[in-house]
Amino acid sequence: MRKIVLYNPQAERIYYKKGHPVLPLMAISSFLDREGGYDIKIYDYIEKEKAIDSAEGATLFGITSMTGYQISDGLSVAKIVKKKYPDVPLVWGGWHPSIFPEQTVQNKFVDIIVRGQGERTFTELVKALESNADLSKIFGITYKRDGKIIANPSRPFENVNNFPPLPYHLIDINSYAARTRLGRRTIGYITSQGCPFYCGFCAEQVIYKRRWSALAPDRVASDMRNLVERYGIDSIIISDSNFFVDEKRVYEICERIKDLHIVWGQVNGRADTLARYKKQTWELMKESGLRYILTGAESGMEDVLDVIKKEAVIQDTFDFSEVAKRYDIRIQFSLMIGVPNPHRNYSIKDEFYGTLGLIYKLHKINRNNEFLLFVYAPYPGSPLYETAKQLGFKEPAKFEEWAVFDLNLKHVPWVPNKYVRLTWDLSYYLFFISGNVNRTINNYPFVLRVSLKAIAVPFYIIALLRFKYKFFLLPFELWVIRSILRIKNILQEIYRAYG
Repeated sequence: MRKIVLYNPQAERIYYKKGHPVLPLMAISSFLDREGGYDIKIYDYIEKEKAIDSAEGATLFGITSMTGYQISDGLSVAKIVKKKYPDVPLVWGGWHPSIFPEQTVQNKFVDIIVRGQGERTFTELVKALESNADLSKIFGITYKRDGKIIANPSRPFENVNNFPPLPYHLIDINSYAARTRLGRRTIGYITSQGCPFYCGFCAEQVIYKRRWSALAPDRVASDMRNLVERYGIDSIIISDSNFFVDEKRVYEICERIKDLHIVWGQVNGRADTLARYKKQTWELMKESGLRYILTGAESGMEDVLDVIKKEAVIQDTFDFSEVAKRYDIRIQFSLMIGVPNPHRNYSIKDEFYGTLGLIYKLHKINRNNEFLLFVYAPYPGSPLYETAKQLGFKEPAKFEEWAVFDLNLKHVPWVPNKYVRLTWDLSYYLFFISGNVNRTINNYPFVLRVSLKAIAVPFYIIALLRFKYKFFLLPFELWVIRSILRIKNILQEIYRAYG
């Protein structure tokens, strides 16, 4: 039986237990799995040694990668595989290799790049490698031949309904079905690819060219029913870039899954889109099990929304928050400061405190709202990327240098260090303000729960007052929190090494 080995690298330096299944790797395996005759092995980073050992005799060793630490972990594995099994081609895919295929393939531990939508491209590549056929006829790949880099034409974007269902049986689903805020056995799933919008910070449009293709409601319902009945799944995270593009489709999906009695969420959508959904759609979304939505509020300044071409206004965010509260659906808002603007008529201070004001108002609307705040990081390929370079962002020159590109670090010179530090500090306050601490504490035994809440309440009050009055000097409470977290991390590392 022909063997295919696929590896999902670790995404952050901090070690985490296995989370949701590697959806892209399952997706590119779907045609080969349906055909049969292949031993497809999908490994996560906690199974690194197994992945390397399995590479012996494989048709190829595949690695998926976003920008950041996945590059570092992926290269460390690729280096070992290349040394032990030099005849096994190293095939990379995912967002970063798709955005910078030529730079990526220059690395000696990269042989072939699968660009963009990979389901059909990967299948054709496997067939060609098996028969030692010419790769020049495969759309959507970049590769090296005789020391030269060859970029074949891109593959036309395809309707996702043409692709087979995700082969969940290729993974140990019990090791992925995790306890989350949604349920006891939560799994990841995807219903669409692409996004039709033009947000300037997002590279989605580079990969899919603002095209959007979505599974039909019957197909979504069938896939979810299979997850519930075959694997005992009680909750689903939908990992689409924009699930809520088509209200009619969303309504029909909810109509078909409401009898499954599942919880679903952690799903991306736009505030302006959802604020305009009909009452009947909201009622049905709630009835079908929707509990948690992710959305980009982006900024508390209209000028910034114009710069990123959000095609929405701040009032849309307020309207969305109001209607979501009505149906007891939690929202996590992501926001940023430091968006590149060569015609800036406002200061970083204005941008920072304007965004804090938006967070405070959204919290007043619904105390269950959650928030993520970042310093802008130029994601390669996004429309604002070139603007960031013009304003002083230093672009990594090599594939391996992108490994240190972390959203939690400063990458742009125009944001003063003061506001970078404040943004990092605020992540702790936001954790308390959004109720994450209380939800975590509620999972502990009664006595410990009461004790921890007695400690958490003062922190919540302090955090809220700091936001209200925009006063962040002498953050003594953060010193306490960081000390506790350092001890926790040390204990986790000890447990990982010796537990």
